[in-house]
Amino acid sequence: MKQLNLTLKIVAVLAFNLSVATCIHSQAIAYWNFNNPPSEGNWSSSLSADLGTALLTHNFDNVVSFGGTMINGLEGEQAGGSFCPQGGSGSINNGRWLAISPPLIPSGSYTLSYAGRRTGTGFTSQRIEYSSNGGQDWATLKTIDISAWENAWKSGQLVEVVVSDLPGMHNNPDFLLRIVVDGASSTSGNCRFDNLRLEAAEGFISTESRLKSWLVGGVEVLGLSGIEVADAQTDPGAVLELEDFSTFAGTALTALSSESQIDFQLNGLYLEPSELELVSFVDGDVLQVTVSAEAPQYKTVYKLVLRQASFVEGIQLSRQLYPFREVEAGKVSDVQFYYLSGGGLTEDIVLQASEGFLISLDCDANYQASLQISDREFNNMPVYVRFAPNELKDYKGSIIHRTGELETVINISGKGISSFVPDNYYLGIDGKGKELMLQLHQLINEHTVLSYGDIWTLFGDADLKFNGKIWDVYGTLECEESPYEYTLYTDQDKGVDVTEEGRFYNREHSWPVSWWRGSDTDTMYTDVHHIFPSDKLVNSMRSNFSFGEVELPQWLSLNGSRLGTNVYGSVFDGMVFEPQDSYKGDLARAWFYMLTRYMHRSPSWSTQGMIPDILDGSSWPALKPWILEMLIQWHHDDPVSQKEALRNREIYSLQGNRNPYIDNPEWLDRVFDSASATEGMWQTSLRAHPIPLQEWLYLDINLSSPLMVDVFDSLGRKVYSQEVSDKRVYTGAWPSGIYIMLVRFQGEQQTIKLVK
Repeated sequence: MKQLNLTLKIVAVLAFNLSVATCIHSQAIAYWNFNNPPSEGNWSSSLSADLGTALLTHNFDNVVSFGGTMINGLEGEQAGGSFCPQGGSGSINNGRWLAISPPLIPSGSYTLSYAGRRTGTGFTSQRIEYSSNGGQDWATLKTIDISAWENAWKSGQLVEVVVSDLPGMHNNPDFLLRIVVDGASSTSGNCRFDNLRLEAAEGFISTESRLKSWLVGGVEVLGLSGIEVADAQTDPGAVLELEDFSTFAGTALTALSSESQIDFQLNGLYLEPSELELVSFVDGDVLQVTVSAEAPQYKTVYKLVLRQASFVEGIQLSRQLYPFREVEAGKVSDVQFYYLSGGGLTEDIVLQASEGFLISLDCDANYQASLQISDREFNNMPVYVRFAPNELKDYKGSIIHRTGELETVINISGKGISSFVPDNYYLGIDGKGKELMLQLHQLINEHTVLSYGDIWTLFGDADLKFNGKIWDVYGTLECEESPYEYTLYTDQDKGVDVTEEGRFYNREHSWPVSWWRGSDTDTMYTDVHHIFPSDKLVNSMRSNFSFGEVELPQWLSLNGSRLGTNVYGSVFDGMVFEPQDSYKGDLARAWFYMLTRYMHRSPSWSTQGMIPDILDGSSWPALKPWILEMLIQWHHDDPVSQKEALRNREIYSLQGNRNPYIDNPEWLDRVFDSASATEGMWQTSLRAHPIPLQEWLYLDINLSSPLMVDVFDSLGRKVYSQEVSDKRVYTGAWPSGIYIMLVRFQGEQQTIKLVK
């Protein structure tokens, strides 16, 4: 076996304050100074580089910020914060890590360096590892003994790692580096990282050769279909139709990498950068852009043709309709649309849809079997179509467009079915308020736990649009062209940093992982009822903020999702994320599922440092009134869609449980609205003692019947499950930590937080 060419040095330096400009033999490609820590709580689970384009991720439960240093910092910087993982409850963070997704390099080596320190009970070792397959497998490079480090910033505690000639490290988006810590002996014991930088050895060559933005006459054109071409001579490129060329001028281009070169051609002639701002355009112009990386083999070509918009003669249809798939009889499908153009007409156009299909010129309303258009000339008028079967059968038909003797047809199809819900799945479920919530909890509480990798496959069954592309809740628009589309697997997140939308889709935990101090062994981590495909950048911007409503966004996604200060109600003005209207109901119902499926854990959620001020686990139903009211409103404003019903079925086929608020939307009000809040109240008083736990836990309750007791650890794993008749539980062998005890008796249920 070829020996890895790896050297690792712990470098003692009396004064270390290099700038990028003075690094003669290396080039800084990513840098984190940790000078902008969170205002409260822990660092986000993913951090974009302060310099360069790379992403740092971690899986620590407790990772806070303490004072930093200037060691290994850039020239002119001031000491700020630091990245400080702590041991955590039960030293849970031993064996956890921070990982880096480096920028691609075609050759040469990486150098990873950072300043460090540790407390007396903090981590005693740091293990450097790498992966060539996106984190599925890891190989150890070196283990560093840091047990002798002091709780002070010392130049002798600067780590520098030079990595070269590792399998799969060049031009591989799945290549990762990580630092694993171990050996902490107390909850607050810690080590700190600061001024973490990644450099490429001399000879580093950029491989990024794409545009970040291209404005033509002020219009962003990168989203146009076919704009990237393999052969500029034979490929047609994208087309931009304009009604008026008189004021249409100027172009501006921005590359993803500052190291790349941009060449612009207008009708085959190269233009200088100084000419681009004022260049004018006419009908038929062909614009070609070539973006070249430092490595000459990396090149991307864009082609755009400008055309004068003209009305057609007669009737013209464009954009395809796909099969509508399955819809329950008596309900309606999600929307599809196509474009209708007309010109030179002397009579109205009459549109007639076949049985089972409805059409409208308004995406949100006025659907009917036929409609009439009186305009004589129009271009690309959207016609919206829904499938509304009344019978259990296959529907095949068409939409006919007639004017005078002219007639055009577009074919449509779908299937009417009886129900997505298995017979008797909800048999015996009846009640209101807490009683109904408890019944649903007991029904859906157990499910088959998927692997994290299984979720990619499930997306291919549960989250595809009619055209087979990924249905991204943070990028897809239903009533107009989406700003970008994703191909299943091809555009799956490859673990590299992104700075723009439309590059990769990943797995969005709508109930953020950090809110339950999530571990990848927790059932919630892969519970797909709250995990959706989403654009990677928008997912990162959402971070672990609560949902809310925003009036003046600090950041706006391409599909209209907003990040900013909450304006819903009058009691919470923190930072929130507001999704696009079409998905508010979907996400609200996912949250209500989580509150019901994991109702026994809500007391512990409310004490987590990373969760916003939206929960109150001491009262039912755990959500504070303002956000409960908002989510119920979202549920009503955005009713259950065909997409959700299909998704619920596919998840059930793999996980074995369902989201009851999709199958029975009316139950949400019966459980959560204020009128039901006092119904189904638990009347029996239960007390558990002593806490903290000792050898035995005693349950005081005025009942003679046995109790069913389930106990879960801080990761949500069931560690105890037994029918208890003598009202006591032996806890002497339990390790120290936090537990949630769920006690069920005579149709009631109570949850108690335990500490040992």
